Amino acid sequence: MWALSYIGSNFALILVVVIAVIALGAVAWFARNWKVAVAALLVLGAGLAYQHVDKTAYQRRVSEEAAAEVATLKGRLATLQKQTAADAERAKADAAYIDALEALANDTPRNDTPAIYKDTANRIGAIK
Repeated sequence: MWALSYIGSNFALILVVVIAVIALGAVAWFARNWKVAVAALLVLGAGLAYQHVDKTAYQRRVSEEAAAEVATLKGRLATLQKQTAADAERAKADAAYIDALEALANDTPRNDTPAIYKDTANRIGAIK
């Protein structure tokens, strides 16, 4: 998969090397000059060497980006785990507080006396 990405990003260099090798090869063939053929091979070797160094650097950059992304995702996961643990602690504290409030409500004595007396309620109802 990296090959297509690499070829796409270095298309101009690859094209120049191929054209140079073909041109020098044609000149060497038609001129019957072995020195031009050696020059074509040197251009090809230099192009392949440069591409190998560049490919290695490209792969290192891709690996570094992937490692940075993994580190970011691990940090996010750690943050989510801390938040989940804090939420669980809060939920336990809330449950204990609710239990304490329910116990207080259950321990409150019953009050059967009316909030207001009937004649007060009638006076309030008469106001319209």
